[in-house]
Amino acid sequence: MIKGKVILLNGVSSSGKSTIAKMLSEKLPNYFVLGFDDLGYLISKMRNNKKEPSTWAIINKQNYDLHFTTFILHRLTKVISEYSFNIIIDTVLDSESDTEDFLEQFKDEDVLYVGVHCPLEELERRERIRGDRNIGIAKEQLNIVHKSIIYGVEVNTYENSTEECVSKILNALQVK
Repeated sequence: MIKGKVILLNGVSSSGKSTIAKMLSEKLPNYFVLGFDDLGYLISKMRNNKKEPSTWAIINKQNYDLHFTTFILHRLTKVISEYSFNIIIDTVLDSESDTEDFLEQFKDEDVLYVGVHCPLEELERRERIRGDRNIGIAKEQLNIVHKSIIYGVEVNTYENSTEECVSKILNALQVK
């Protein structure tokens, strides 16, 4: 069986990953987008349909939700790619264990690792404008997210337009 290709967009909250993912999927119609936020919403909705919350959710809901969602995202992506589908992952690998888990799951896979960067001042401005993010989350993630990954391509959404970032990623795909 031919496995699908994977594009991992990794960057802090509000760095522009979702915007890039959307435009990439328009340029690459045979790729599907799977975002951490989308999967988190789905898991939360599924949990809310249950009568009793899980024990883990009661003990440490926020930490549990983040790591559970990341765990599921990695495995779901692996299954999707194993069934010959190409996928764009929009995520934040903001812990050493999450990064190690992803790298282990995909050590033998065709993955283009994309680092999505943006300066702190702009990230904070975007957080305020969006209104759906905890102010300061990007700052907390900044020193962790890019720590342990070697990227095939890196983009900066402050210095470059979304179109330029996508073009750089598409060029890297052709080289791969």
